[in-house]
Amino acid sequence: MSTSTRVDGQPVGTATDANAATGASRTPRPSVQDARARRGRRGWVAWLWFVLALVYAPVLLVMVLSFNASQYGTLPFEATTEWYAALARNTALVEATSRSIVLSASVAAAAAVLGTALALWMVRFARLGFTLFTALLTTAITIPWLILSVAMLLVANAVGLGRSLPMLFLGSLAVALPYVVLVVLSRLQGLGTELELAARSLGARPLRAFLVVTLPLISKAVLGGTLLAFVITFNNFPIHFFLAPFGFNTLPMEIYAYVRTGYDPDINALATVLIGVAVTLGIAVLLLTRRRARAPGATSGLQLWRDGAP
Repeated sequence: MSTSTRVDGQPVGTATDANAATGASRTPRPSVQDARARRGRRGWVAWLWFVLALVYAPVLLVMVLSFNASQYGTLPFEATTEWYAALARNTALVEATSRSIVLSASVAAAAAVLGTALALWMVRFARLGFTLFTALLTTAITIPWLILSVAMLLVANAVGLGRSLPMLFLGSLAVALPYVVLVVLSRLQGLGTELELAARSLGARPLRAFLVVTLPLISKAVLGGTLLAFVITFNNFPIHFFLAPFGFNTLPMEIYAYVRTGYDPDINALATVLIGVAVTLGIAVLLLTRRRARAPGATSGLQLWRDGAP
């Protein structure tokens, strides 16, 4: 039972009311664990920004220097587009870039087809050797490219191919193929075979069921693996250096020749152009995939087959 108190003969209130008012005005103190958690989060955020700066700062520096009038990239900074005009006149760099693009696109296309087929075979038919094949593919991507390039050159000399375009293509494909297989394989494992079996039960042939039902569902994985194969082939200097025929300089080989003899601002301009193209393509692919996913009339491949779509 609460009691009342008086001050100078006037009632002030009950003790319970006083305690309640005191408790309502008191804010809870943050615990020591909460303070440590906040400090930990701030530390991780700072570390993340440091890593991002470490990765992107050199790229931004190259882009800035491509607009600097100084031939050696020194201060003071004076804006110019002279090096882009010089790049357009540099036939060696332009031809090397075109060779690298054609080679990378060819290897990426072949890796997409063969990698998707191999991943599909592993999921559907290689159940007993699935773990072994996965381990072999994972081991293949851990082998240093330099060691692999020297080994392929020895094999090429032994079979009489030597440094040639077929050997360059096969060597680049051997490096890029495991990446495509593993990317597509991870998507196929989580997909299951129910939809494809349902399409076949509705009268679709195996190839038709794969093209109409399964392929649209794994298209993002196939696209991601293809882009990864393109980038790996484009940047694979050891394979190009040891397997490309004499006189067939790709872009990494041409850049190596330029850097070995000194600084050339044309390289900065070329790097900026390639970065711009890569970023534009990445944004375009992202927007395209999001638009297709959010399309109001989007239907599954099984629904299209059941409705008799061509």
